Amino acid sequence: MKTRILPIIAGSFGLICVLQLTNLSLANARDKSDLIETKTKDTVPASTETLSGFEDTPLVQDICVTETLAEALLAEQERIETRSVELLKREKALEALEAKLDKQLENIEMTRASVQAQLDKIETLATDDLKHLISMYETMKPKNAAEIFDSMAPAFAAGFLRDMNSARAGMIMSEMNAKKSYEISLVIANKNAELRQKTK
Repeated sequence: MKTRILPIIAGSFGLICVLQLTNLSLANARDKSDLIETKTKDTVPASTETLSGFEDTPLVQDICVTETLAEALLAEQERIETRSVELLKREKALEALEAKLDKQLENIEMTRASVQAQLDKIETLATDDLKHLISMYETMKPKNAAEIFDSMAPAFAAGFLRDMNSARAGMIMSEMNAKKSYEISLVIANKNAELRQKTK
């Protein structure tokens, strides 16, 4: 009986050893496979694409950037950023200048309006004074008014007589010196001669 058990035990022990060795070999092979797969993943760039029609075939796009190229790119980026800052400063300066010019134009417009209002007021007063003076000459006796107009320059006297009532102006001119009356008549007649020539 003992002689049968020993070979069975020895065979079982050998079989167990073989199974253990086989398991170790499989474990080692699996570890090596995992290590290779990990290294492969690490070496393949993240920005890989697959070819159309070959989804499992990665297309690696490697761009070789040398130190010189990297420095040139950084320098260009700095130049662009500096230029952008300068343009922004210039834009703000132009906006400030535009606002200043707008304010100055507004002040000039206000001053112009004020000056125009003063001129209109002065012109109104001057016109009122002239009308008052003409009214005074019209109420005077023609002989007395004629003495005053005889002492005036023909152009100046013509201005008054032209704005007077025609009948009163005629009575005054009839009392004036004939030569002076003639000169005044010429001034009045020639006042709008150019316009009359253009309408013919």
